[in-house]
Amino acid sequence: MPRAREAEDWFYGDNSRRLFSFLSICDALGLEPRYIRLKLKHWTASPLSSHLKI
Repeated sequence: MPRAREAEDWFYGDNSRRLFSFLSICDALGLEPRYIRLKLKHWTASPLSSHLKI
């Protein structure tokens, strides 16, 4: 799961100098990165099968 690791590194990285860093995007959109990171940390994906109605 290298892509998942890259995404995690992007979300939790502290490089605000890069144009498309998580912190730069949050700043441009007026979002609170600490709040988003906290919610992501506690979020767990549920299996797809639990959402299917058969």
